[in-house]
Amino acid sequence: MNATDTENTGRVRTTIEGEELVLLPQRVAWWPRRKMVLAADVHVGKEATFRRHGVPLPEGGLHERLERLTDCVGTLQAETLVILGDFIHAPVGLTRSVIDTVTTWSNRLSARIVVVEGNHDRQLRGAPSDWDVEWRRPPLKVDPFSLQHDPAVAADGYVLAGHLHPTVDLRQGGDRLRLPCFRFDSDVGVLPAFTPFSNGIRQQPGNDRRLYAITEHEVLSVHV
Repeated sequence: MNATDTENTGRVRTTIEGEELVLLPQRVAWWPRRKMVLAADVHVGKEATFRRHGVPLPEGGLHERLERLTDCVGTLQAETLVILGDFIHAPVGLTRSVIDTVTTWSNRLSARIVVVEGNHDRQLRGAPSDWDVEWRRPPLKVDPFSLQHDPAVAADGYVLAGHLHPTVDLRQGGDRLRLPCFRFDSDVGVLPAFTPFSNGIRQQPGNDRRLYAITEHEVLSVHV
């Protein structure tokens, strides 16, 4: 990986395998050369799944996430949106309302939508027929990257993945703040969960590892 630059827009630019990626506080990565937005772990239907099991979660989370994706695609003038796995949460959460919401969103989005199947997606075995979505088995090779859900090293490309919902702790004195983050190792990069409704796995510092914490309006390089 090459040096990283922080923009005054709250974004961070980094170079991996000769390709520039831009990390955004919206929890997505932007690949300018391919005009591609990358996101992971959207978990469509998660709130509905919990409500089905008696947990009284409020409505509106799905609309917020889909609108955030729409805003990213529109602002960046992206041609492709790639979801790095776990686009859906569970089949039981795909209520008629959820399916219709995603149908309307996918048919109106100005970019091609590609879902690289994750462990939650495998329960569904493909998108509902009304969704304008390409469903792909991992890995999806887009040179020089291997786009997949599982952050396992690939023999023929730098891996960009999700699955871990990575977080990092920021400490000041006795205070601690846990934030979602991007993680980049020498051969695998892990994107944050796009859904804010998720637990995360705290990332430890290590050799050849970069961590970028995400606040509401800014991506920050973390020195740990």
